[in-house]
Amino acid sequence: HDPSLAGFSLRILLQSTSGAATAMAYLRRDALPETSEYDLRSEMKDGVLDWVVRFPAPGQWYLGVMSEQSIRLRLNMQVESCPRSCSGNGKCGLRNEGSG
Repeated sequence: HDPSLAGFSLRILLQSTSGAATAMAYLRRDALPETSEYDLRSEMKDGVLDWVVRFPAPGQWYLGVMSEQSIRLRLNMQVESCPRSCSGNGKCGLRNEGSG
């Protein structure tokens, strides 16, 4: 757990190197995901999955990919302070303190 990452997003880019494949990607915090036990899931379509998980809870996250066909994948994961550069809509700010 790294408190300096508060307010960040996780970007997962999965690309099939074996054509227009379909698959399901599963994320689970602090344990390996299964098709019946996961925290988040997303579907790869036409060989590409570009998935942004906004503000994931602290912990270790595990990624699992399930496909009914044999596929080869390229994986890129990164932590972003402003997903997709705020889509050109202003400036992102990060605040990890509060009062109340």
